[in-house]
Amino acid sequence: MKKSGWRGLSTACLWAALLAVGGSGLQAQEQQDQQAPQAQPKTAGRPHPKCTGSFPDQILGSYGTIWGHVLPSRGFNSTESLGVSKALLDYHLCRSVKTKQMDFDGCPRLDFVDLSMAGKRSLGQDCRRLYSLFQAFDFIAGHNQDAAACRSLYFKLHEHASVDTAAADALCARIAETHKIGMLCQDVPASAQCSSRFPESERDCETATRPEDQENCKMIGSLWKAISRRDSKSCPATLRHSCRAFLGADAAACQKADATLQATYCKAYAEAAERTKNQVGLTDETLQNIEEINRKIKEKRGSHED
Repeated sequence: MKKSGWRGLSTACLWAALLAVGGSGLQAQEQQDQQAPQAQPKTAGRPHPKCTGSFPDQILGSYGTIWGHVLPSRGFNSTESLGVSKALLDYHLCRSVKTKQMDFDGCPRLDFVDLSMAGKRSLGQDCRRLYSLFQAFDFIAGHNQDAAACRSLYFKLHEHASVDTAAADALCARIAETHKIGMLCQDVPASAQCSSRFPESERDCETATRPEDQENCKMIGSLWKAISRRDSKSCPATLRHSCRAFLGADAAACQKADATLQATYCKAYAEAAERTKNQVGLTDETLQNIEEINRKIKEKRGSHED
């Protein structure tokens, strides 16, 4: 079955890539007006039966067949898939930041969710970048003494330049004294729009050229405010659960992230089931088998009526 393309996500802010989707994402192709197979029950208006069982493993297991790079006529559309991606990211990031470990139940679980259609970027990579951002902000705010995440950000910002560890250590030491994330942009070319990636104020977000980059900027500004001030009320909505877990503000944050993930997936599944006439996740071969079964049922009924 031919699959649609999930266009590349904006990389203007790698640590908040999910909020910067460029284009329409999964493209609607070959919209089908086939009638629902008689063997399929109507489920519109109520939770779908498949929204029971193991979460989030069940959701990850349905990637590529129900959501992700699939035709909207057989699965989730771009908006629905993006919603599931965001919820998955918050849940697995929550598990990683809560334990402060990159174990398999955290970000690595998302490594096979491909955001680029070319194997170059995964949801797991974005999860790790956000994890590093949490750690770096915590260091810059003076809440921990581990400069590793700060150095990592420095090298990422200077990935096309010749830099050494000593320069990174020196800058991170100065940043730790001033507690200003804007200093990360020192010696970074203006064309990189670094100030909108690490804003000191909302005015810095005005330097972003695209609306999605401005939203990214506001999200990072909110995250910095939450971590630096230890203010869970400032946590950005998209990362609410993982942010609250990192701050120790809610012991049940990851369970709530799991509940949000389930609700997001089940709502999308119900909408997709109605839109696709209950053909969510079905292959051409499966549909042909259903049609053949229904044809035989009709023939059998017809013979009895005669």
